[in-house]
Amino acid sequence: MKNIKICMLIIGLAVFYPLSSFGQAENPDDPGETSTGSADISVGIPPLVKISNIANLTFESYTGHPDGITRAQMNRDVCIYSNLNTGGGSYSVTLTGGSNPADEGTQEFYIGSADTNDEIPYRAWWNPATGTGAGTDMTHNVAADGFGGFSNSVDCDEGDNANFSIAMEQADLLAVRTGTYTGTLTILIEPDVD
Repeated sequence: MKNIKICMLIIGLAVFYPLSSFGQAENPDDPGETSTGSADISVGIPPLVKISNIANLTFESYTGHPDGITRAQMNRDVCIYSNLNTGGGSYSVTLTGGSNPADEGTQEFYIGSADTNDEIPYRAWWNPATGTGAGTDMTHNVAADGFGGFSNSVDCDEGDNANFSIAMEQADLLAVRTGTYTGTLTILIEPDVD
């Protein structure tokens, strides 16, 4: 009777847990002297951009222009990298003024002084070429798109390929009290993706 109970228990377990439920190999090949398997590999590369070679814009003391020029203007070349197709890819630029130390801190293109609380407005331009100091007249914190002329080398081996510039009118420079006026221009580069 004891043997019958054990036999029934084994049969019951075999019915409850079929042999196939004990697991199958994902690769059911028989073992041999060698065995070969394969694994698929994939990686997604999103559109990428990078701005580099940015330098500060530092004007010397301004006392006016004796030659009739009515603005103080300066520009800097920079490098834009992207992994977009150079034949058809493009990027957008947003220029934003910030870190104005004047108390009011106007949210436009301004530099200011914490000592005098005066502000000096400026205009800003972006150009997808170097050395020109001209280009698209930018609106504060509004993206301008469709720029090309970037490098596919993340280290910008070919050199700079874009330019930004600012200008302050002489009348605005002479209207503020003596002091040092500072601010920050933030340049946001984004890939244009359809």
